Amino acid sequence: MTMPTRPAAFVATLGLSLSGALAADLPSRFEPLPPPPVFAPEPVAEWSGFYIGGSAGVQSTDHKWTTQSLQMPGTTAAGFFNSASAQANLGSASFKAAGHVGYNFQIDQTFVVGLEADIGGPSYDSHRFQGIPGTFGGATLLTQTTSNDLTRGVFLWDASIRGRVGLLATPTALFYATGGVAFASTRYGINCPGAFPAGSWCSTGQSQFQTSTRTGWTIGAGVDAMLHPSWIARAEYRYSDYGSQTRTFFSPTAADTVTTRIALRTHAFMLGLSYKFGERPAPLIAKY
Repeated sequence: MTMPTRPAAFVATLGLSLSGALAADLPSRFEPLPPPPVFAPEPVAEWSGFYIGGSAGVQSTDHKWTTQSLQMPGTTAAGFFNSASAQANLGSASFKAAGHVGYNFQIDQTFVVGLEADIGGPSYDSHRFQGIPGTFGGATLLTQTTSNDLTRGVFLWDASIRGRVGLLATPTALFYATGGVAFASTRYGINCPGAFPAGSWCSTGQSQFQTSTRTGWTIGAGVDAMLHPSWIARAEYRYSDYGSQTRTFFSPTAADTVTTRIALRTHAFMLGLSYKFGERPAPLIAKY
């Protein structure tokens, strides 16, 4: 038997040594793998909660005055009545400011419902109409341009209690419809200096103003944008209808009595900002 030479033995020994060293550096196939990284869930918009805020915009008021009957000055009999001139619009447009408070409940990632109440009023919503509607022309010889009488309508304030139903277009954009009961305070009056028929309907000077609160309904739509977990901007349009109301002026005096029916409607476009309670500390990230 021939013994290996020394060079061959050296190579064999070196190969075994290297194989053992490399095997020692390799991880065992039975060693458990490290756990996967854990990522915190991204926060999404949360609409549920109480909020309070304010808004400002423009309100258009429509007071439709229709004189129904007139008493001939100085007599107790029904007097001349010109139905062609019996109507007048005492409406106007004015800057309006309002405050609101409400609660939203987010059903899921699509729908939000809520309840809201608001109260506000115009900066100055007053309209003057020269003369008394229905007294012009014919036997009276009065015209609106020559009349010294003055009819006036004033819108004081309004309020509402409404439900809201919204659809989330994105987690931070809510399109909603709203509707409910509405209230409004108005003031109407006639100033009639007298001296019929020389520029006035009344036989003697009289002036009367009446203030009352009316109940009606309101409906509208808008969009809310969540700028921050605690701040919500809005744009909203609302239509309100308060029906018609009958008013009688100068009734204590048999002569000069004026009876009218006044219908009231408003259109309002408002921009607002609300603070939502229960702020979440994490930043808001929209997810689609």
